[in-house]
Amino acid sequence: MCASKAAYYRANQEATAMWEISIRTGGRNLVRRATVTVRCRRSIAGPEIQFRISFDLHAWPSAELGTWPVIAPQDAEVYATARGTETFLGYANPLPGEGMSPSDGDSTRELTFALSMTDAALARLEAVRDGGEISFKLMVGAVPVQCREHSRVMRGEVRATVPRDEWVSVLRSAGFCETIVIELPVRVGGSTELADSHARVASAMSARDEGRHADAMAKCRAALEALPQGGFGNKAPSTIAQFLQERAGKLTNVERCAALQAALRLFMSPAVHGAVAEDTFAREDSELAIAMTASLVRLARRWAEVR
Repeated sequence: MCASKAAYYRANQEATAMWEISIRTGGRNLVRRATVTVRCRRSIAGPEIQFRISFDLHAWPSAELGTWPVIAPQDAEVYATARGTETFLGYANPLPGEGMSPSDGDSTRELTFALSMTDAALARLEAVRDGGEISFKLMVGAVPVQCREHSRVMRGEVRATVPRDEWVSVLRSAGFCETIVIELPVRVGGSTELADSHARVASAMSARDEGRHADAMAKCRAALEALPQGGFGNKAPSTIAQFLQERAGKLTNVERCAALQAALRLFMSPAVHGAVAEDTFAREDSELAIAMTASLVRLARRWAEVR
């Protein structure tokens, strides 16, 4: 809970974008322009993306048009676009008590919409973004009240594009990057060659959830052993394969941890020494490196430091 509170109060990074919007009532365009500020904060319930929209309103001369309408916002549909893919994120709720009303002269009013998410949902969104910028589209709806002549629902579209670096700052301000959240599909559609390995991974997850951790590790081992049946993972250097075959049952956990560290260094070596082109690696590669390294670092005190 302390970590959640710290992240909540640290949420002060924002990204702002301008957008033209048309919300009409009584035959008049009420809004001239909107400025969208995007920020992310965290409560104990999870991350929340907030969209603070500052509306520049046209004048509403009450002597000519009658009583100023009070605009009551409705839930807004939120979409995100990254790498050419648009994703529906859900509905953002206006904060309690939110509303706005024009005046006789030009004016500015603000509304804030909050979209509740989960870390898993943000992880899926990050997988789509894959290091690029992100754009949000809000389908904003509102109902004029206290004004019988203009009582129909008003709708408008608001967009905000957040550059990569600003979006990363927004995420970090809510503590999203303090815990590694990576979604790994247990089953990959259409991959019949790997069906056996996927099934064994699913069994390992069930064992983990039931607290049978040694059984989970054994099932993961079986999943790796099933890879060659699909034509994968059967090209290890003969010396390494022979070493594993001869010594696998004799190594201590400290030695296994050290061997795993060496294997990870081997996997990442081309990226360190510039032996491959930048586009050789994909997101799956970096997520493997991050997940395995973070897991090994977490185990280091328990196994690597044992004497």
